[in-house]
Amino acid sequence: MTIRYGNPNVFDRATEIANAVLESGEFYDAVRAHKQFDSTMMSSAEVARTLSQAYKHRDIKVVTYRPRNPWSRANAYFTDSRPNHLNLNSRKNRTEVQWALTIIHEFTHAAGFGHGDNSRSGKGNTVPYGVEPLALEVIRILGL
Repeated sequence: MTIRYGNPNVFDRATEIANAVLESGEFYDAVRAHKQFDSTMMSSAEVARTLSQAYKHRDIKVVTYRPRNPWSRANAYFTDSRPNHLNLNSRKNRTEVQWALTIIHEFTHAAGFGHGDNSRSGKGNTVPYGVEPLALEVIRILGL
């Protein structure tokens, strides 16, 4: 279960949206229907199963942080040293839906999926980036 640990209201709502997506069958159906993700040997069905199991069996905290560098480009990060924390940069001005997609992206890292370095270039079909448009469509379908 993903929970928010911090205080801004936008993060509360973003976490609610991310939870709704990660609890929905529509999301995992969309992941299963995806042709193939890059940077993994798993089939899309295995990716969906891995994400679903990680969501059901991990207690993830969504934590806000304030980077020392006010010009930090990072929206969020996940680190193996704190595997049950998704860290969101509270200095960023983003919508609830944008934050929800970031939470889902970071959650895929917690579930074991990566995309190499932090450049988005050429990584749109890795699991972390590839599930974002799928999640956005589920958000639209669910009316979140």
